[in-house]
Amino acid sequence: MCKMINQYADKIKGQFSFFDRMIINGYFHPLLSDPVDEGLICVIKTLESCRTAKVVGYEGKHFLKSSQTKCLHYYLYYLDREFGFMFVKIQTWFPFNIQVYINGRELMKHVFDANGISYECYDNSFTDISDVAKAQKLADKFDSKKLCRRLDVFARSVSPFLDTVQKTFGQGYFWCVDQCEFATDIMFKERSFLEDIYPSLVGHAFYDFSCTDVFTFMGRKPDPRFQGEAVSDYKKRPIGCRVKFKLKSNSVKIYDKCSVLRIETTLKKLRQHGLIKKVPHSRRYHVTSKGRRIMGALIELYHKDYPELIAKAA
Repeated sequence: MCKMINQYADKIKGQFSFFDRMIINGYFHPLLSDPVDEGLICVIKTLESCRTAKVVGYEGKHFLKSSQTKCLHYYLYYLDREFGFMFVKIQTWFPFNIQVYINGRELMKHVFDANGISYECYDNSFTDISDVAKAQKLADKFDSKKLCRRLDVFARSVSPFLDTVQKTFGQGYFWCVDQCEFATDIMFKERSFLEDIYPSLVGHAFYDFSCTDVFTFMGRKPDPRFQGEAVSDYKKRPIGCRVKFKLKSNSVKIYDKCSVLRIETTLKKLRQHGLIKKVPHSRRYHVTSKGRRIMGALIELYHKDYPELIAKAA
């Protein structure tokens, strides 16, 4: 990637990396006709499968048993001052689980507006940013603790049983990332500049890499005990072509969108990467030594290499 950016630096405005789609789980009415500038847009209800608890027992001895069933779920769509367009889904049966959908690009639009950075978008990609280096520094300051505090605020506003649960169990929702996309947008000065090199990139990615390489992309080594599929997939769409490398539920894909070359990593199962491991005889997980090494490498990469690369590509 660095070699490509350096080679075509005269055709590239810069690159911007940040979270894209994020789906966060919290465990523990009709559409509006008037336009909404901020706040709740609408509420939609639907019947979906869920995991709940049933009271079972005999001879005066009762206990809770986990079971799979269906119940009503409410989708609350917001235009939030900080997160932009988002939704919160809440399960109406105990334990009243919550799922939150946010988009990192929507979040950064508000950050850019507050810091005097102008930008242009195509769909959910930035095609131009007036100050790429400053934008990336702001993105690198993303605070997960602040995010959890904001999620607690949403939970309190949508869950009428939160106070009861806190009084009974002594704790509120425990937030964990269910799905996460991290995307890098390489912004070309013109669509034609991207079209000149993209076919060769697609051909190289699809024909020159094997399934063994897919393991490498995911930070793993081929193992005969592996049960699953390592897939290299090519698809031609009306708006362009994309190549996807997939290992079980996790994937890395590259595609073109307007004048942007996007590299997108989607994580759905952290356990498949060996980044977290289940604690024996418990429902808890801990970060493995591999996970700590990767987090340390990412922090070092952001603080040292990215500003230099962006400066060269600008």
